[in-house]
Amino acid sequence: MSVQFPDYLLNQYQAANNAAATSRLSAASLEPLTLQMMMEYATEEELAQWHGLSLQYADERGSVELRSLISSQYPGLEADNILLFSGATEALFCAFNATVTAGNTVVAITPAYEPLLAIPKALGAQVKAITLHKSGGPLTTDSGREAHGSWQFPVDELQNHLQGGVDQLVINFPHNPSGAHINKATQSSIVEFALSANAWLFSDEVFRGLEHDAQHQLPPIASLYARGISLGSVAKPHGLGGVRIGWLACQNKEVLQRALTIKRSLSICPAITDEWLATVALRNSKKLIAASQLLLSKHIDLIENSVSALGGRLNWLSPQAGCVAFPEIGDSIDVGQLAEKLLTDRGIMIIPGNCFPSLYQNHFRLGYGLKNFPDVWTNFVDYLLRY
Repeated sequence: MSVQFPDYLLNQYQAANNAAATSRLSAASLEPLTLQMMMEYATEEELAQWHGLSLQYADERGSVELRSLISSQYPGLEADNILLFSGATEALFCAFNATVTAGNTVVAITPAYEPLLAIPKALGAQVKAITLHKSGGPLTTDSGREAHGSWQFPVDELQNHLQGGVDQLVINFPHNPSGAHINKATQSSIVEFALSANAWLFSDEVFRGLEHDAQHQLPPIASLYARGISLGSVAKPHGLGGVRIGWLACQNKEVLQRALTIKRSLSICPAITDEWLATVALRNSKKLIAASQLLLSKHIDLIENSVSALGGRLNWLSPQAGCVAFPEIGDSIDVGQLAEKLLTDRGIMIIPGNCFPSLYQNHFRLGYGLKNFPDVWTNFVDYLLRY
């Protein structure tokens, strides 16, 4: 089957509206770090490396130093179990092309970052969706914060989806766009289901490290299961979207070799400057993430303190991880029309639910990781109250 490159609704929407936006309320990212900030985290030895860096081609697999640093996040894995890419999306594309063939059955959770469903479908697989459920509220979270409901993964429905056979399960926790997370018992059940089906288990873990309670961080799938593939990135947990370093972690080195063969027709190798920046970031990951967690907590408090005043215009579902949520707009308001008018009237861009394949169309992705979020959120709340 020929290579297929799907055109994604999310990218189309952003391309059509970015120019008109003066502020963004749907960014799935933290406040971007500057190059100067990264230099301040570097040691004298690292700074000397930077200033003397030869702008040559990098190793096609990624440097041994960086792959070794990444592998320390995956118990039982070594540098040879890690393969670097120019960003997580390239890694995702190569992983699916290395493991999915026409006629396969793939089960993926929704709502979803669209490539997680679109790429297997483009490769000729039958893609079945298992949809996150909403739990009721109010309830009290582990942090003591009052919530208004949350998203739950229906692990009990997995057995029904496995009937008739499945070749690959696709999961994403911490989840984009909802901010949902699962516990270790649910993760273990998912691994057991994959094992019973002898299926690949692809796990998008790019927001790993941004759990709102650090005790809820899960072991990576690649460490738990021989046919597990973990997708990682330096960008999401560190505010480094411009550093294009993503990776696959897997016990199966043959699948990594197949992914590498595909990558040779794409980026070939990572950027040497990005490798240096990623190395500094990962060596200082705990410091960088700790600062971001404080900001995220303040922003969630701001949201939850506003919900009651909105009088049903916003159904808030509390995230457990990451820097995004997926709230619902009240029944009397069409989210697509709201997004259009909000952009025109206030210059604020939100991304409606139809950009994330699911049943939940009247939702939107809410990003709360940028420093200007309090001002933009206050503006949004004011607009929604007047709408």
